[in-house]
Amino acid sequence: MPSLLGIQPGREKSFSGSGKLPGKNSPRFNGTAPFGPSRINNTPKYSRKTRRSEFPHAL
Repeated sequence: MPSLLGIQPGREKSFSGSGKLPGKNSPRFNGTAPFGPSRINNTPKYSRKTRRSEFPHAL
């Protein structure tokens, strides 16, 4: 998975909270992940359905 990091600025957001990133608990990921606790309600454009269609390899 580390090979995917750095390809796009917002790509790692689709992985944070999924348990695949070692730094998923990093402050910069806090509340920005589509799989996050409650912030997902504040960021509808980062919904799971949208992210999964954009990044099929995230499945």
